[in-house]
Amino acid sequence: MGHRVEEKEVNEYYLKVTTELAEKFGAKNLGKRVVPHLTLKPPFETKNIEEFERIIFNLAKKQKVSSFILDEFGIFPGNHGVTVFLKVKDNQEIQKQAESIVKSVRDFGENKNDLPEQLKLHLSIARYLKPEKQKEVWQYLHGQPIPKFKCLFNNLTIFENWQEGWKIHRTFLFR
Repeated sequence: MGHRVEEKEVNEYYLKVTTELAEKFGAKNLGKRVVPHLTLKPPFETKNIEEFERIIFNLAKKQKVSSFILDEFGIFPGNHGVTVFLKVKDNQEIQKQAESIVKSVRDFGENKNDLPEQLKLHLSIARYLKPEKQKEVWQYLHGQPIPKFKCLFNNLTIFENWQEGWKIHRTFLFR
């Protein structure tokens, strides 16, 4: 579950950069696997999607639309390699809102893949990179114009796993 980033220019950039990183460095092409999004709850299984939909619907009704900026690259290590991402510029309002949403859904589902203690809002553009590839990707990205996008935080989206990635199950707009 996450926030689907809907702005056209972000979607175009995401497709372009994920395709370039796949072609030049052998990264998985995330643009072919999932739409741009900020993950708020990592993958989990449930036998009761209707209950989760009700929870998300009610949460979305209580949220106010706000904005955030994606404006630089970042990296963090993971169990299966390094993730390169676009950072959400520091914004305490969005951070608190996202953390509140995460707290509300953290314990839902049969398997609980918790996020780290401190939620780092980001838009992944390459995942599972070996350290040497991460260095090459990092150098390449820093030779490119730094993107800056203003986005609306206006929805909660449930994604569903399918053969080739993730598809949108349902999106709930904020009030």
